[in-house]
This record gives sequence, structure tokens and C-alpha cells, in this order.
Amino acid sequence: MNQNHGTNTIPYAVLFSSKTHLDSSDPEVIILDGVIAANKIDTTTDDESGAIKYSKAGVYFLLANTEVGSAEGTHASGDIHLWMRRNGKDVPNSNSIQTIRNGSAAIVISQTVIKLEANDKIQMMFSTTNKERGAIVSTPKKEPRVLSILFSTFQLLNEEKPIPYAQLSSSETQWGSNTEVGSAEGTHASGEIHLWMRRNGKDIPNSNSIQTIRNGSAAIVISQVAIKLEANDKIQMMFSTTNKELGAIVSTPKKEPRVLSILFSTFQLLNEEKPIPYAQLSSSETQWGCITPKTVKLDNNDGSERIKNHNGILEFEESGIYFVMAAAQCGSDKEDGIGDVHLWMKLNGKDIANSNTIQTVNKDTSVLVSQTAIEIKAGDKIEMAFSTDITEGTAGLVASKPHRESAVPSIIVSVFKSSYVKHS
Repeated sequence: MNQNHGTNTIPYAVLFSSKTHLDSSDPEVIILDGVIAANKIDTTTDDESGAIKYSKAGVYFLLANTEVGSAEGTHASGDIHLWMRRNGKDVPNSNSIQTIRNGSAAIVISQTVIKLEANDKIQMMFSTTNKERGAIVSTPKKEPRVLSILFSTFQLLNEEKPIPYAQLSSSETQWGSNTEVGSAEGTHASGEIHLWMRRNGKDIPNSNSIQTIRNGSAAIVISQVAIKLEANDKIQMMFSTTNKELGAIVSTPKKEPRVLSILFSTFQLLNEEKPIPYAQLSSSETQWGCITPKTVKLDNNDGSERIKNHNGILEFEESGIYFVMAAAQCGSDKEDGIGDVHLWMKLNGKDIANSNTIQTVNKDTSVLVSQTAIEIKAGDKIEMAFSTDITEGTAGLVASKPHRESAVPSIIVSVFKSSYVKHS
């Protein structure tokens, strides 16, 4: 249901698709047929265009995460591509690729910070290299539904002056940062790629993440943070690999936007009167899962303002529209685990509908993302929940400490209030 809010609320929307999308060797629109919440953005889409119309000009953050897998009863392999279009034309450098093998499940993400004009229209596009692969809907028992795509967008532009922001990318393949990772052309290299941040030449604690690459596959690895910076601070993206033929990869698919080696989005949350509520949380503990859902523990408070963390239970002191994003490092004990890891959110102890995502673990490690924009009231509590469905060994959320790098948390959670109105 489309939930509209008062005039002082920023333009934002959270939409989804409740349908499985398969068999698309040519670019195809993903129709967003469901609305979780929206304000000042036209979420009325039709079966032909699938476009979202922005009624107010400004700078917007757009993030789509798509649950990719194979048709029921198959164990298909192949690549899935995800990108955006603006007014019928591909958004440059918005494409990303995820390889799926033997019926596994994973997340592919497309994001951008973009300046839009009034009445601009955005579409989500996808293609596959196998007609039995695509964006998949599923309904695990006793858990929220897993959508084929979840799309969150909100405005960043202040009513009086632009909020500082940047949308940066790299058109060069970088061997061994969201980051498109894979192997050198003509090789089928395997190994791990690590991605983290530095501030003023020093590693940012708990910003590292790891993605396993096997036999030349392609994937996304994510590093995220909400951080308080001083004037003239400098941020760098860092990466390392365990194989010299692995790295951050640029590619140019036919009839699609270019796939960049890295896409970096940043914007300011601080308004002129007081800091906007935010929290940057993580866990330094490995958390093994089981079929029974568990609350994710968050023992590290890396920064916060008016959001309290009770070891994974986030309590909000101020009402508003909040963006919540969790990135979990999924893996197995002694690289022996085979199965699926599920990650979703709860509000005041109840599952948030349509917030579930799934990542297959096959004796490797990957990043699993769950995200939403949601209306919060003062006193509300949010928590992350997870479960595992294992066929072999043990799997869950894995923390590690690579040599000469920032520690890899088992999960990173970033939360901030999406608001710019001075009196809100």
C-alpha cells in the first residue's frame, strides 16, 4: 500500500517486485508492482514501462538489490546483469554482474547518486546469460518473503542549498573496491578479494569485507560506513587479493551500460541545526546459524547519534524516515559449509515484510545485503535476524582478521535519518 506522509517529509519511496523474472537475454524492464511506502514520488507503474516518476527536481540516492537464482527445480548457471535507465536511456556506469553457479542464490546491487529533473523517470533493467536464471521470489517458512527486487530511493538535496555529495567510479581494471570483482580475461582464477576504507591514511575499523571468486566468476563486494568527518579529511578505498589474476574488473556488455570496477557514493547527513540521527554498528563475533531464527548481535558501536544499540536491538530517540542497510559476511566453519544464509529485519519484535534476502554458501564467503527505507516513531526498535538452511557443515556470519588489514566484521549495519527540513 502506498503510504503518503506530510509536506515536511522528504521525497522517498520503497518499491518491490513480487514476481520472478526469467529468460531475458535481451535487456528487460523489471516491473515494480508493489509499494511499501512512498512520498512525493509517483509509484504508479504499468506493465509496459515500469517507470517511477520523480515529481520534484533534486539529487537522489537510488539503491536496488535483486535476489538472483535459478528457476525452481533447476540448477542452472550463468550471469545476471542489473542496471538503471533514466527517461528511456541507460544510466552510464550503473551496471553490475553476479555469477550464479549450480542453482545457488545471491544478491546483485545497482546504486547511484544522481541529479534528477522534475518528471524524470527511472526504470530497473536486467538481462541474463541463461533463460533459467533471473530475479527470484521465494517464501521461506516462518520468515518474511524474499522479493525478486527491492528498490529504495530518497532525496538528498537541501531546501536552501545542495548537500555535499559525490558519485565516483573507476573505468580501469585494478588487479590485486559497491565493487565488481572477477578474474583476468582468459583466466579462470580463484581466490578472495578484500575491500575496505582508510581515513587520513589509517584503516577505518570494521570496514573490511571479503568476496570469494571461483573459476573466473563475477560478483559484487561491498564496503559501507556512516562516519563523522572533519574538514579536509581524506578517504581512500583499499583492496587486496589472494591471487594476482583476481581484481576489480571493468567490462562492456553488448547493448548495456559499461560495468565499472568500482562505484563510490557519498553524501552528507548533517543538517545546519543539529546532527541527523545515525548509527554505524558491527559485530566482531562469528555467529553460527541454524534453521531457527536468531537476533544478530552487534557488539561494536563505531559511531552513533540519538540511536541506542542494545547489542543488536536499535532503539530510536527521534521519529522520521530512516534508511537501514545491513551487509553480512556469510561463510562457513573451516570452509566446510554448504547451504543458504537468510537475513532480514524486525520492527518492535515483528518481521518487516519483504525484507528477507538469501545468499548461498558453498565452502566460500560472500556479502549478503538487506536494506529498506522505513518510517520510525520515537521509541521504536529495529533488529536484524538471520537463519541458515544447511546441507553440509556449518555456516553463518563470519568475522575474521586478515594480516595487515582492517578486521572483517561478521556484519555491518548503517542507519541514518533521511531528512533535510530544518524544522523537522
